[in-house]
Amino acid sequence: MMDVTSLSKRQYHAPTYRLEPDEAWYHFLHGNVPGHEIDFIYHPEVPQKPLTRQHVNHLVGLLKFIEPRQGMAYAFAIANLSLGDSQFEPGHGGVAFVFGLRIKGAYDHAGRHDPPFCHAAALIDRHLDAETIYGVSAQFYQKLLPDEESRVEGSGWYHTYVANAQNEDALPRLLRGYVQDFADVLYTPPRSELALRWTTEPPPGEKAMVPRRMVVVYPDKADFATLAYGMARIAAVLIESDLRWTAISNGREPDIAGGMAVRFVPRREADNEPEDVVLLYLEQLPEHPAEIAQLFGMYPARQSRLPELRVNIPLAAPAPLDETSNGASHSGLGPVVMDAVVSTPGFGGVVGVVEKRETFDAPLPQRDLVKELKRKERKQSAAMMVGIALLVLVFGVFALVWMVRAPRDPDDMVDAGAPVQPAVSATAPRQTVPPTVKSNAPPVQAPTTATAAVPDAVVVPEMTVAPAPTTAPTVKPMPTTKSVPTAKPVPKKKNPYDEGWE
Repeated sequence: MMDVTSLSKRQYHAPTYRLEPDEAWYHFLHGNVPGHEIDFIYHPEVPQKPLTRQHVNHLVGLLKFIEPRQGMAYAFAIANLSLGDSQFEPGHGGVAFVFGLRIKGAYDHAGRHDPPFCHAAALIDRHLDAETIYGVSAQFYQKLLPDEESRVEGSGWYHTYVANAQNEDALPRLLRGYVQDFADVLYTPPRSELALRWTTEPPPGEKAMVPRRMVVVYPDKADFATLAYGMARIAAVLIESDLRWTAISNGREPDIAGGMAVRFVPRREADNEPEDVVLLYLEQLPEHPAEIAQLFGMYPARQSRLPELRVNIPLAAPAPLDETSNGASHSGLGPVVMDAVVSTPGFGGVVGVVEKRETFDAPLPQRDLVKELKRKERKQSAAMMVGIALLVLVFGVFALVWMVRAPRDPDDMVDAGAPVQPAVSATAPRQTVPPTVKSNAPPVQAPTTATAAVPDAVVVPEMTVAPAPTTAPTVKPMPTTKSVPTAKPVPKKKNPYDEGWE
């Protein structure tokens, strides 16, 4: 690695370097430059084969805007650097692994806190299958953010860079040593043996259905291993396809124009995504490449266009994803074959890597995964609204019943022009019983036959008069019944035939 240019006192020129013949990784450092602005901090000289200006132009759009989501220490992306390249051959393009950070405790040229810092590592025309992509991502993460403290600060190295940014003697050694540390850790894949495997060209009689965007929803507290494993499975399919794709990212930066983007979104933010994209949970992401290709509306390439893939090339195993390891050494890693397994804590143990096969199963029917998550959210919202409506309805019914049956003032119920009626006692009987009258008249003897013939003779039973009540009895309207008249004492007529009459 040779330095070409460095800082100038009059005008800023980002320091550059050239790769040695046995090197393959191109490292780009981008962020706030003390005394200048947000710009390149360190990058390879362009062009130098196989790196071209077109590769760098596609990368710059992502370096400027990649941004971690709220509550996350990093944003990670796998970018396609061969988008729009007329000489591009599937499986032989340029791919970049990009980390975007926020440096806690630092300030930029304008005095704003937590300036951005981005580190990208690019490969051109290298064998990047699913296992290699996952292993390189894990190694990159371990080296850049080896422990909890570095994740909180973003990158402790940046503070050292700020302290030496104006020292032209110490700065070149500092930058070269930082990049060299990553070159010693990251695995360098061999030349690519990949080619076109998936195509957007539909079979005769079918219509191409390529989505403009795909959103993969992952759990809010998913670790990096879980995200990297899902991204690697998707990237391995896209690299061997003719689909125009831009990047696979979990950041909140805008999509790069000119191609399809794949966005990994936490579940807490998934309801903000539009409905015209392929939306699925990370747990639903298929394992087989053919099923992943179907999500993007792609089909297996014709057999005449398939390459002779060498599936048993020994590859160095990815470094174990140990949160406490700094990834400073790559020794002790033996070769493995393609059917090995990778330990991913995020998937609860050991899971199988994506496996390349010479023969492909028949394409499965395209599953309708669009709107699945939003349908669930709408059901929850509808259930909540129904519950609120029922609660309001119950309270309304109770209020109506209370208003109808509430006690009222008796004066409000009486017409002013109507005669006042006495109050009706609740204990008054429904029917009045005539009082018994006690008479002082002498007892009446049984009439004789003649007496019975007299029509005016009336037999009066003995009655007793109850004392009058001190208060007037409460009278209630009586039903229409035959009332018993009150008996009055009848004067006794003189019987001329009664000899004993006096």
